[in-house]
Amino acid sequence: MRHFFIYLLLSFLSSCTKNSSITTSQDLEKLYSVNHSYNKDSQVLSIHIKLGKGIHAYAPGEAIGKAVKLEVLEQNGWQKIGDASIPAGKTKKIGDINSIIIENDFMVTQALKPGNNPTTAKFYLQVCSNDTCGMPKVYDFIVK
Repeated sequence: MRHFFIYLLLSFLSSCTKNSSITTSQDLEKLYSVNHSYNKDSQVLSIHIKLGKGIHAYAPGEAIGKAVKLEVLEQNGWQKIGDASIPAGKTKKIGDINSIIIENDFMVTQALKPGNNPTTAKFYLQVCSNDTCGMPKVYDFIVK
């Protein structure tokens, strides 16, 4: 079992380091953006992710890459209503590994019961190309 895990890890790392036009995490940084908005009327927090051509994020259920995740701190009276809406993604073979990825632009939403003072949301994201991966990032947003 241990050898199988090492094989999977090495396969994933080799698929993330092949030569291409996107060879570094700095190259990846230029090819995506993350923005947020809170609609007071609908009481929905939206995280907008724009992915450049050839870039993907990891969807929930991904075993190796860091999957997209949204957390809203329930403080100052703020409460989450249900779970965050995150695209399911699709299974795609990258190198020797099947990954669950999200391609193209997408949005993550969370319905909220507003509080009296601002709260904080944390958005987790790792972006990759077929050839290289950036480090997982956490984006902190103030919701008011």
